[in-house]
Amino acid sequence: MVVIVNLLMDKIAIDLDDWITLAEAARLRSTTRQAISKLVQRGRLETLKIAGHVFVKKSSVLSFVEGTPGRKKGYKKKNVAP
Repeated sequence: MVVIVNLLMDKIAIDLDDWITLAEAARLRSTTRQAISKLVQRGRLETLKIAGHVFVKKSSVLSFVEGTPGRKKGYKKKNVAP
């Protein structure tokens, strides 16, 4: 389904079949909705917000590749005096 959206006097066509909810994204990735929400907050997934509801682009969810968790090798914590 294609929806026409007015953004500051410009009309944009959005194909809603390309956008899914956070819960649907979590099911696709076999993870939790909260984990998907963190990726959205960090800007790792393309998002669309309509009337307060957040949608993520299905292709960005499917193509997302996780990095290695934790700090990068060689990271040295600075000594902070109390």
